[in-house]
Amino acid sequence: MMAKKGPLGYKEFLLKFPDWVLVSANQFPTEATPELTERSRRRQREIVGTFLRFLQDHGLVRQVLHEDPPNIPNDFAIHLRDVTPDGLEIFRAGYLKWLESLDRNVDSDTSDTKILEKALVALRKKRELQ
Repeated sequence: MMAKKGPLGYKEFLLKFPDWVLVSANQFPTEATPELTERSRRRQREIVGTFLRFLQDHGLVRQVLHEDPPNIPNDFAIHLRDVTPDGLEIFRAGYLKWLESLDRNVDSDTSDTKILEKALVALRKKRELQ
């Protein structure tokens, strides 16, 4: 019987899936009307732009991916190869929770990154203890 493994480590994950897209500005749902679809598109760009700014501000990307995160192009994406090991951990530990909190209210403030900040503090604490 094989022991259950945890998630792939960063290096192994990067070797297997270097082009894996973590988040993309063009991943938004097609809604019932063109107006609602446009709203979804704008909101997705805001979310990805805010996440990018958070990653860049905290040194969680290998290089600056965009100089003006709120104004990312429609086809902008953050790939696995773009983030540091800690960036991947923040994606795993905080991004989906943050996204869920934003999804609870379509008018929520996408610039509120408290959940991401909490995940970063927890990660850094964990690193200190190792």
